[in-house]
Amino acid sequence: MSIQKNLVLGVLIAVTTLGRAEAPLPYSASPMELIALPEYCQVRLAPEGRYSSHVVSMWTARVGGRDVWLHIHHYCHGIKFMNRAQSTMTRQHKQYYLQQAVREFDYVLSRWSKDTQLWADAAMRKQMAEMFLKFA
Repeated sequence: MSIQKNLVLGVLIAVTTLGRAEAPLPYSASPMELIALPEYCQVRLAPEGRYSSHVVSMWTARVGGRDVWLHIHHYCHGIKFMNRAQSTMTRQHKQYYLQQAVREFDYVLSRWSKDTQLWADAAMRKQMAEMFLKFA
């Protein structure tokens, strides 16, 4: 075979096997994933001690108080899973990430009061994940 045919064959093999080689990512958000999240998620998901207690207190108040802050990491992980679903190569992983997002949003919706400022957003994001699941 010519070099050109070998190159084309190599590219085809790489493209067809890329999706199968992909494995679900770990639960924790990577540094790149953190950057794509709202700032309060970056603070909440950061390693312990990375942000001062003043910054944590500020975001706790801004998002709706202690009851919201206590569970907000699930909301943040829901957003992270939706982002992952958009960038995955396989249908199986897309479905997995969207199902995880629905679970994370369900978690906060069952624990936050409906009058908290992020409840409606979590409900909307859950509906979006469910809609995307229908077409995944």
